[in-house]
Amino acid sequence: MLLGIILKNYEIVWIIGGDSENLTDESIKKMEETIISSNGEVVNVESMGKRSLAYPIKKNNEGIYFCINFQIAENKVKDLESTISLDQSIIRFLLVKSISRRSKCKSKG
Repeated sequence: MLLGIILKNYEIVWIIGGDSENLTDESIKKMEETIISSNGEVVNVESMGKRSLAYPIKKNNEGIYFCINFQIAENKVKDLESTISLDQSIIRFLLVKSISRRSKCKSKG
């Protein structure tokens, strides 16, 4: 908690193109930096691996999935979503409010 501001739990799952395997660490680092620059706190980060997409997204048939659990003030979420949507390497993302700190992300297996 920062100076009396209540932080809520959130989770982002995002996908980068399947041919971007050399960008996995960079993508995670960039997402962490984006959250921290919005005064958020990263709780957990997972790489869920490469998976086939149900349908092509931006000419990609495969994607590399990531999940990050974090805490952030509610009034910062819209700005965070706007910043993430500008990242050209991300082909799809979903940001949801999480009920607990426990990760719902499942590793590929």
